[in-house]
Amino acid sequence: MIPRDICQRVLEKAASTGADYAELFAEHTDNHAINMVDSRVDSIDDTLIAGASVRVFKGLRSVTASTVDTSLEGLLRCAAQAAEALGEGTAEISTSGCSGISIRCRSFPPPWAMPKRWRF
Repeated sequence: MIPRDICQRVLEKAASTGADYAELFAEHTDNHAINMVDSRVDSIDDTLIAGASVRVFKGLRSVTASTVDTSLEGLLRCAAQAAEALGEGTAEISTSGCSGISIRCRSFPPPWAMPKRWRF
């Protein structure tokens, strides 16, 4: 779990270019599975899913940036790139420098602006 003070700093950075709303999502899931066929072990799977994403909204636009670096510096870098992409009105997908950050840009109504019948 990410401490509250770090979440606050990351969200402030994400909203720094005038976002209406910013959110931070972190995941750390450890899966273990043993598959058996005819009472014999067929395969053993051990999977770790870990990372974080920052999503910012401004009007009808949203930008999502994600990273596998969940250190304070990694989260702030991810939030800054999302804020920058939102502020410029464009977004690029970059894998240069092995930053581990990907960015997506979409134009659609943010969750709070969607009709209630569309919400889950």
